[in-house]
Amino acid sequence: MKFTRVEDILKGGYEGKEVSIRGWLHHKRTMGGVQFFLIRDGSGIIQTTWKKENFDEKTFEEIEKMTIESVLIVRGIVKVDPRAPGGYEIVAKGFDVISRAEEDYPIARKYHGPDFLLDHRHLYIRNEKMWAMLQVRAKMLEAARRWFKEHGFIEFHPPMFTAAA
Repeated sequence: MKFTRVEDILKGGYEGKEVSIRGWLHHKRTMGGVQFFLIRDGSGIIQTTWKKENFDEKTFEEIEKMTIESVLIVRGIVKVDPRAPGGYEIVAKGFDVISRAEEDYPIARKYHGPDFLLDHRHLYIRNEKMWAMLQVRAKMLEAARRWFKEHGFIEFHPPMFTAAA
């Protein structure tokens, strides 16, 4: 199965096409019998819509109980929707659960102190603000490396020196 990156869908050209994406369930909400999932794949976030008429009752109950940060494969049709983040959404037709996240996901949309965030650093970098900062940092490092390479420098990683006990 070939997967499409969210970043590529958001650039356009996939309208009306069936795609398969894989990623984490970033956020979910319900409105009038329709589930809206934001799926994050590392390249971006896209909205997926889950309409009750597209699934049998048992499957739709499983969709409603899906937990944040579960890993999913979603198959569906891309459509333009200016109300969706990024202007595109996927109308889900099928899915596979790769890994279901536990109910008590420790990073919620509320204030967490520095000690808590340092203890859960592997989860905190999934936050949209932190993710954006990491992307800026990566671009700056990429530009610095390119400059040094173009000017004849060699990148190397010396061994770490530590004091003996």
